[in-house]
Amino acid sequence: MKQILVTANDTGVGKTWVSSRLVCEYLGQGLRVGYVKVVETGVPEGGGGDAETVQAANPDAVCQTLLRFKEPLAPLAAAEREGGEVSIARLARLLENADSAVDVRIIEGAGGVAVPLDADGRDWLDLALHVGVDSIVAVVEDRLGAINQARLLESYLQGCGIEFELRLNCVGEVCPEVREVNCKALEGGRQKPESGRRLVERQSLQERSRTGMLRELDVHRPAEDLLNLSGNDYLGLARHPKVIQAARDTVARWGCSASASPLVTGFLPIHHDLETLLCQWHGFSSGMVWTAGFQANRAVLGLLPQKTDLVLADRLVHRSMLSGAMQGRATFRRYRHLDLEHLEDLLKSSDGGGRVFVATESVFSMDGDAPDLPAIAGLREKYGFTWILDEAHALGWHGPTGAGLAEETGVGECVDILVGTLGKALGSQGAYVLFRNPDFRERLVNFSEDFIYSTYMSPASAGAALAAVDLVREMQVVRTAVQAGSRSFRACLRDVLPGVPDGDSPIVPVVLGPVEPTKEVHRQLLESGILTGFIRPPTVPQGTSRLRISLQSSLDFEAVARQVAARLGKEAGA
Repeated sequence: MKQILVTANDTGVGKTWVSSRLVCEYLGQGLRVGYVKVVETGVPEGGGGDAETVQAANPDAVCQTLLRFKEPLAPLAAAEREGGEVSIARLARLLENADSAVDVRIIEGAGGVAVPLDADGRDWLDLALHVGVDSIVAVVEDRLGAINQARLLESYLQGCGIEFELRLNCVGEVCPEVREVNCKALEGGRQKPESGRRLVERQSLQERSRTGMLRELDVHRPAEDLLNLSGNDYLGLARHPKVIQAARDTVARWGCSASASPLVTGFLPIHHDLETLLCQWHGFSSGMVWTAGFQANRAVLGLLPQKTDLVLADRLVHRSMLSGAMQGRATFRRYRHLDLEHLEDLLKSSDGGGRVFVATESVFSMDGDAPDLPAIAGLREKYGFTWILDEAHALGWHGPTGAGLAEETGVGECVDILVGTLGKALGSQGAYVLFRNPDFRERLVNFSEDFIYSTYMSPASAGAALAAVDLVREMQVVRTAVQAGSRSFRACLRDVLPGVPDGDSPIVPVVLGPVEPTKEVHRQLLESGILTGFIRPPTVPQGTSRLRISLQSSLDFEAVARQVAARLGKEAGA
């Protein structure tokens, strides 16, 4: 379920009107939409409130108010006058228990975004972070002073870690000249402001081009003299002679294509052999091999949790996990990145009406950091949730046999669903999902459209992966060396950029901030023969554009670190 908070710079600026338009927009997309007025003040007994207004305009939506107070005061003051209670914890609990059988939930606040909701001064932004909303729509009244109000509101929301947009709303009569000035100042003259029209829209292609965020598909022709630090072939197995030979042998035996979906004739003996080996490697009873990791994560999070269930995911999990969770019917919440206290708060507040799923990556794809897996295992023992762990960027690099960070930290038996990739350290293509509960496998085989209707993974990919797993399991000495190399590489970069994080994973983020300066550093590194990943919003939060460096076992870590640090130091003025 996707959650959107509608807030504003002040009261009486048309949040309900904008909320109603949002509800209408999502209903028009064929989605199930809910509207929640978290707390409403100034409503006499028997009087109609904002939820009734939105419901009248959108009969197909599920509209409700969670708290009502008669006095037309700020929520804390109104509650105190009537002997009631308003707090972040209480409002979060009410939201948890609200009707969640929807695809999109529009949450409307009361008053402005900075109106206190707790005795300690926390406000609507704190509530948004606490309950894990996906985005914020902030409304500004179109009038004299709108530019100033919009700038202040934008400044307040900037850096919160939640995607947000501003909407200019015409509450009353506005001088045409004022509207034109507001439009030009806040939209760069791109459009005239209309009631409920967005000030900051999801970017068009032209806007993406103007802001340096236009994605382009380029042909990559590797040069022999280019140092590639952007790919995920962490152990160099994509070109290992034994992996290449295994792929050739498989093509000779089974051909170049599976030629059908897996439930028709595409599931060949080579695929079954791979599935069996992966289960044995990780110690699981059943599993599935997939053509792509995105398919696997989307199916797991979208189909296994049911309507009465709850999904809790780290805020920075991969887009494939988010895509599945947002398409599924379960209630979906995100906890703050690596914040297991926040995760436990959400676990405590769950109503126990259904199964709880907790989803995280073991090594995060954009930051290269990792959660405290033993601590999550402890929470699982305490609260009994189903643990989904994506080991995509830990496989091969971590663990005594390369089975990942769960193996390395000794919590493998606590993981209920493990997702792995074949296209990174294993040098092949595709993915797999392993289950403690075989019923999960049966459900995906029967209901996953991605699995049922796609031509299956090529036999060559399966053969290459079989050979790669055998190689990885014997690379204990290499794993010790590359983890030490990652630590020394990071330490060298920190001499010129102190913000480079510590760690021993293969992913090293160099966060530079704005898009254009980061792009320029990426270009200059490329000109000097070093290819890094150039990562920008919306893949990462605004203001955190970065170079994503992927380490490989073949590197001379100290020499490469000096080379990269020299260029970064020059750009940073070190």
